[in-house]
Amino acid sequence: MPDPTLNPILASAGARFADVSGHSTPLDYGDPLAEYTAARTRAAIYAATDRGLIELRGRDRAPWLHNLTTNAVKTLAPGQGNYAFAINLKGRILFDLDVLALADAFWLDLDARLVAKALAHFDKYTIAEDVHCRDCTADFTRIALCGPAAVEIADALGAANVASMPQLSSLPVPLCGRHRLLVRHDFAGIFGAELYIDTADAAQCRTRLLEIGQPVGLRPAGWQALDTLRIESGLPRYGQDITEDTLPAETGQSARAVSYTKGCYLGQEVVERMRSRGAVANQLVGLRLTARLAAPPAIPSPLTSAGAEVGRLTSICHSPALNSWIGLATVRSSHAAPGTRLLLLADPPLDVEVVSLPFPGES
Repeated sequence: MPDPTLNPILASAGARFADVSGHSTPLDYGDPLAEYTAARTRAAIYAATDRGLIELRGRDRAPWLHNLTTNAVKTLAPGQGNYAFAINLKGRILFDLDVLALADAFWLDLDARLVAKALAHFDKYTIAEDVHCRDCTADFTRIALCGPAAVEIADALGAANVASMPQLSSLPVPLCGRHRLLVRHDFAGIFGAELYIDTADAAQCRTRLLEIGQPVGLRPAGWQALDTLRIESGLPRYGQDITEDTLPAETGQSARAVSYTKGCYLGQEVVERMRSRGAVANQLVGLRLTARLAAPPAIPSPLTSAGAEVGRLTSICHSPALNSWIGLATVRSSHAAPGTRLLLLADPPLDVEVVSLPFPGES
């Protein structure tokens, strides 16, 4: 079962995050459909206050982190980055993270609720290495841009080649009198770029970005709109679609999160054994609900076939693009083929169909 403290706040419509000005504001701005449409067709700006940041320094930082994550770190040059899992000796995922290589440090971007857990894990495996981890979540605010016209905003900031930059690559851009790190990151499955802003400057920078983006229709977007885009694109979220019971091969993210040529790392034996055998017990799949619902079913909810539980629904949204309720689920591989019919144990029970990811019509 997922840790309830990591379930997304969509469980409560009144939940609140602090915005970039430091004030508590609703998670959504009141019109998720308009926000979703802006992100899909123009541009949206998102205050990613759900993200945390760990700074890693020291001369041994690259080989040390290389040995504790599933992706290759030692080969990252400044300005490059990748997505990875930190796993335990049994190969189970402890947390996921975006690794950003700077000239003299690594920035590890992860769910803010996982920072303490990650620091404890790193401390456990620090013996004599020259590495220093620091929680700098409070020092920076993540302001994210997404949508096709967000390319033009990034271009106006000086990132003229952002559309061709690899995922999680970065470069400094001037904004409000200082250079800020801009990272190419399709965090919602559509074009995206994130800016790491000194927290003291966040409100000023957000206002300036809105001014720059005004000609292309930039508007603020909240959690519900961004989560819908995430689900449509088939991107799992830790604490919800990925838990400490999940193996990397079960996430559908191995191609971008796992290097099979990097050599040994913590938990590597399990990952390699699953790859060599070509067998995985569970898979992340898409689900399409056939019924029209007034409200979403609870997550997680069991999925059954012929009366036996075969998985669980872990994310749910109504997709404007597909005009139906869709979700992400972890199911047994024997029931993961597109077109498979399952029963969702909701009130009342609902028929669902397994769909390939990303959902048809999404990319």
